[in-house]
Amino acid sequence: MISYQNQTFSMIKDPRADRVVADIQLDGCVIDNCLLSEHQANGSRSVVRNVRISNSRFVGCQLGPARVEDVEIAKCTANDLVIAWGTIFSHVKLTGNIFSLKINTIVEFSAGAQTQSLYDRSREEFYRSTDWALDLSEARLASFDSAGIPGRLFRLDPETQGVVQRSKLDSGWEGRILAGNPWLPWIYNMLSTTDEDVVLAAPLAKPKAQREKYLAGLQELKSLGFLGGTGA
Repeated sequence: MISYQNQTFSMIKDPRADRVVADIQLDGCVIDNCLLSEHQANGSRSVVRNVRISNSRFVGCQLGPARVEDVEIAKCTANDLVIAWGTIFSHVKLTGNIFSLKINTIVEFSAGAQTQSLYDRSREEFYRSTDWALDLSEARLASFDSAGIPGRLFRLDPETQGVVQRSKLDSGWEGRILAGNPWLPWIYNMLSTTDEDVVLAAPLAKPKAQREKYLAGLQELKSLGFLGGTGA
């Protein structure tokens, strides 16, 4: 494994989605305006494998439909919300304070329906053969939102994270949850997709008042029988 410390990587682009990033370790680095795995008409993906990133900062970066496996990210920040566009994950662990992360199934809003379908099918096939995708159990996320990854493929902290399954939401579920529960947008969004569940992770990197609001919301969902763990 090659190690880099306190270095800046700027404007590294991957427009053909044919790059393999493997066997490297970054500590105290800045990743500035880099792009990995731009979507392709043939559904190809770049690969990130056996990578460790710690104490680093992402600035203006974009992550497209890459395949990310055997990766650990620890104590990293970003200047804005980090969005993973159609990215797929296997054995990826986040630890410590981590930037806000949103995982989309969409590879890019401009991608045609046929291209999107290719990536959707490959994502579904990939997760059928993956034992676990993401370990959030030791992460203190600023925020987290994901789609397209089955809840059973997450490793979670049962005190601060959990899974709401579509099948647990009976016909009167809305009337049983307080209107101010902060997790309602996550549940409604899941119901607008084909996903069978949604992962909720309290934003532990937020100020105390905010994180306690989300933790209380999790406890309410758990007390009602709507929140469970995973099988990973």
